[in-house]
Amino acid sequence: MVAHLRFRLRHATGPDPALLREAAELTAHVERLVEACVVRARREGLPWTVVANSLSLTPAVARKRYAGAERRLGTVRDLQEAAAAQDATWPGPPVVRAFARLLADMVTSSGTAPRELAARSEISHSYLKRVLAGRGVPSWPVTRQLALSCGADPWLLHQTWLRARAEWNKPKRARSGLPGDRSRSRGSGPVERFFGAMAELHAAAGEPPAAIVARRAAGGMSTETVLRVLRGPRLPRLPQTELVVAALGGDIDEFTNRWAAARLAEDAARRVVRDSRDTTAS
Repeated sequence: MVAHLRFRLRHATGPDPALLREAAELTAHVERLVEACVVRARREGLPWTVVANSLSLTPAVARKRYAGAERRLGTVRDLQEAAAAQDATWPGPPVVRAFARLLADMVTSSGTAPRELAARSEISHSYLKRVLAGRGVPSWPVTRQLALSCGADPWLLHQTWLRARAEWNKPKRARSGLPGDRSRSRGSGPVERFFGAMAELHAAAGEPPAAIVARRAAGGMSTETVLRVLRGPRLPRLPQTELVVAALGGDIDEFTNRWAAARLAEDAARRVVRDSRDTTAS
């Protein structure tokens, strides 16, 4: 990219705002890399005097400029260290832990705080923390957006993500007892299975807040309506279900079938209650 900018600068024939913008973006990216290198050096025990000398700065200036980055990136460091400490004891799939470490390295190198990355990627901060700790594998659209928010090429993650996602999506009985297992113990009826599937879809999409789901959905859906579709307890209307499923990147046909089965079960339950009341009244 530097060579490309030099070429354009050498052959520029007039004002070029795009060239200035790209140069500024490159400067910001390099500064984030420097921050990540400083944080890594500090984690490895290098004193501020050595760090400052490497950057041609005084120790006071180096500390003032990069101490904030050290605090900001500490969250990722703590998650990585916690995940590494759990490797020997947590029975999670190794490929899922490998994906988490790769993604955590990408987040650290970006120089951006995890909370800010979560906001950029429209997922919850708590979900991102679980993913970075190896306790979840997001969908590819979420993974791709995380990589882009880090300023990285998403395809660097793709092969590892494919293996981790395949492992994570195995039948839950094969993963029973794992700390990251998000199966819902809501019962086994069609209505319970419908809301369980909605919860899994929401989790795979990165658990975006209801306000973001409402904004993605067409038709002016409210936050309260989104929460009712996701959590119940009553079965939502089919058009609302379809909008939320589409906003989360799910299979509309699959959830239409789940909704229809749940609706039949609800209707049957109402008939039983009505017949019981009629019998009692007579």
